[in-house]
Amino acid sequence: MIEDHRKLVRDLKKRIGEERNVLYDLLKEPSQNDSALLAGANQFSLLMRDKELVHLRHFKQLRNLCDNNQKIKFDALLHQLSKIMLPNSGKDRMPPPGR
Repeated sequence: MIEDHRKLVRDLKKRIGEERNVLYDLLKEPSQNDSALLAGANQFSLLMRDKELVHLRHFKQLRNLCDNNQKIKFDALLHQLSKIMLPNSGKDRMPPPGR
């Protein structure tokens, strides 16, 4: 189950990175307009949504393996787990200009 989850997330992260590049490449085109940017942003957000759904479904599968006492503990961990998986939780930020 974990290996399947990791593969799905890895594949989605790759697609998200590719879609982000496509989105930012639109800025290079002099004829780009807001509708093109919006369409690109929508495609990007769909992939982000899909990644979050993969995580949610995985946690649902894990929770279904738990007995009632374990479910109480698992539920208490869910918010901590969601924070761990936040993209760019600060470590990837660019330094301020001049550094």
